[in-house]
Amino acid sequence: MSQNLEKFVEVEHHFQQRIMVQTFCVDLENADEKTLKKQWKNQWKKQWMEELGKWHSPYTLVLVSAAKVDETSPLWAVLAEQADFFKKFFLKKVVLCGDWHAPAGSDWVVCPDLDASLAKAGWRGKKAAVSDDFRSQLQFENFFKQNVIELSFANPVKVDSSQKLQAIKSKLTNQLMQWHSPWSLLINCGNLLVEKEQSEALGAVFKSFEKLYMLKIIGYSPSSKDAAYPFKVYRSRHKAAAELDSANAIAGDTANCSSR
Repeated sequence: MSQNLEKFVEVEHHFQQRIMVQTFCVDLENADEKTLKKQWKNQWKKQWMEELGKWHSPYTLVLVSAAKVDETSPLWAVLAEQADFFKKFFLKKVVLCGDWHAPAGSDWVVCPDLDASLAKAGWRGKKAAVSDDFRSQLQFENFFKQNVIELSFANPVKVDSSQKLQAIKSKLTNQLMQWHSPWSLLINCGNLLVEKEQSEALGAVFKSFEKLYMLKIIGYSPSSKDAAYPFKVYRSRHKAAAELDSANAIAGDTANCSSR
């Protein structure tokens, strides 16, 4: 069973909490030992190393499996090798989330759900009570040379609660840990609806980022002709991007913190 995968895990960073969450996106239950120990192990290590380029401090890993992992799974040997390797790169601890059945005598930390896993990993303060499903829809892409962060939504969402506003604010704040210069926000609104009662509050959330060197916020591709947003929205992406032209600005991944 051989698969050529670009991603072994989905990764979410919580820089302020110093926690990295990895969720398996492969069929672990039906994987043979050769595929797991050779092909997938190398893909996992490569992807993990690439993600570490965003970090500047020690961190705890929360590793999530939707599938059952029994005590005889070859994944345990692979996980042990990865943990030993990444301890050289500031990995402090691994917390396993889901239906993991560790081999007898092992000292792996296992929690049944994500909230418990984050708490065990050292989450500081109260975690916003927003559905993991909404948070997972938020997708960010950094265009450092253009000084732009682009926000899109994997599936149709509706911003209709203060918890969802907080999720947007929290996840965008995490993105800024990678930046060292002013930036602009580009939003793909194709899957975004904003409840009228939350529109002003959403605008206030985005405006608060002006204190964190946000220059502009522009949207494109409204989800419908009647959709309203608390920021300027163009029908096409290229017109929106043209407003964010910052060719003369400092590249966002260039560490020049005196400019801030």
